[in-house]
Amino acid sequence: MDHEMLLTAYGLGIIDEEELIICTASSAEERNLPRTTVDLDNMTLKQCRENFRFEMDDLERLCTVLRIPDTVTLGNGIKCSGMEILCVVLRRLAYPSRLCDIEELHGKEETALSRRFNYGIQYMHDQFGHLLDTLDHPWMDNNKLRECAQVIQEKGAPYDKCIGFIDGTLCAVAGTA
Repeated sequence: MDHEMLLTAYGLGIIDEEELIICTASSAEERNLPRTTVDLDNMTLKQCRENFRFEMDDLERLCTVLRIPDTVTLGNGIKCSGMEILCVVLRRLAYPSRLCDIEELHGKEETALSRRFNYGIQYMHDQFGHLLDTLDHPWMDNNKLRECAQVIQEKGAPYDKCIGFIDGTLCAVAGTA
């Protein structure tokens, strides 16, 4: 993209400072993408669990099993690491979390985080959305469902037929005055 156009886009707020820097790099080698802007190497196990709901070793495994590429090109041409995409998605889905809440952790503005989050969610849907079309899967047989319910009950659930959770968000649906 023409340097003058980039400066105009930056001046109009269409792209942020990070995107301007990345777009003006003359080659992919100059970009030298980090795994993620989050400093995972200096994050404690507790911080990792609190931020992403997974342990550090699990993050690498998730990138692999979810088939997230090492390098991702977003719709606006910005390149970032697959690990960064995963970390933004996991942090955004952890409760409580709004984009403005995770700006400091990721060192990015809401717009840049939104692009990464939307890419990650769309990518996972494109890869695995077909699994939501039906619950008729080999791993969803009665024996497995009973096993899930038993494990959940052993963890303290009062109901013996619970097999999973929609998400971890507690939402009141009715209140009393």
